[in-house]
Amino acid sequence: MLPIDFDTAWRTYRAAEAYLPAKAPAVRPRRVSGLREVAGDFDLIVLDAYGVLHDGGDGFPFAQAAVAELQAAGKAVCVLTNDASGDKAQVAARSAQRGYDFAADAIVAGTDLLPDHLDRFDGWGVVASWPLPYPQRLDALPRLDRDRAAYDAVAGILFLDSDTWTTAAQRALTDSLCAAPRPVLVANPDVACPQGGGMTAEPGFYLHWAGAAAGVTPAFIGKPHGGVYDLVKARHPHVPPARMLAVGDTPHTDILGARAAGLRAMLVETGFTRGRDPLALAADSGIWPDFVAPRL
Repeated sequence: MLPIDFDTAWRTYRAAEAYLPAKAPAVRPRRVSGLREVAGDFDLIVLDAYGVLHDGGDGFPFAQAAVAELQAAGKAVCVLTNDASGDKAQVAARSAQRGYDFAADAIVAGTDLLPDHLDRFDGWGVVASWPLPYPQRLDALPRLDRDRAAYDAVAGILFLDSDTWTTAAQRALTDSLCAAPRPVLVANPDVACPQGGGMTAEPGFYLHWAGAAAGVTPAFIGKPHGGVYDLVKARHPHVPPARMLAVGDTPHTDILGARAAGLRAMLVETGFTRGRDPLALAADSGIWPDFVAPRL
């Protein structure tokens, strides 16, 4: 995983806005102390993971307490994540190691939409670390890393995660796409992810610049794109979107996606926007949360 600084990530998100959902109308954010202050106004709490529940290591103690309180009160909670490494049982197991009790069926991710895409197109090669979701489908696909010839040999590129990505792999991907533009499907649209007090570059960063160089617009299947929010709504059909509160740390994924899908949105300052003025970022980008809180 390669490091990235906030300014580079922010510029990349801004440059990619033409490919993101339309921005919801501006609202005046209400500053609150945390989720407890507003949870009673909602029937479903939709939580991001990285930057909200943890930053790649142990769970945040304050977030562990907040989630446990919600669950003890019988509040419906789900996790909406762009994590594309492994299946739901593995994601739930990693959450348990971080101090959270989430069933696998309480986790929604862009990878839930993979089977439909795999059914519509043949010839994928896959960029991913181990383990893979849907191993019965993906284990048989060619694995792509830094070998230019391997990219040239596939009809489409399925990019799941960048945990083992390198500058040599980025060069091979970009050169191959420039020589022969092909479909690219990205399961994790994040540009950056909080990790241990810093940030790492994620698939959205690499594919934005590779796609721009090659004249290719990748297809994305995670936040902020609408398909994952349709999954959340389908799993909770009796909850109106306006009674769903999405909590996240990144304006261009968590906040933009939730509000475009009709959900309310809370921005917490424990991840991507840590140390930044969230209202200045909202004014700069035109992406406005309903609530701003220092932490979950």
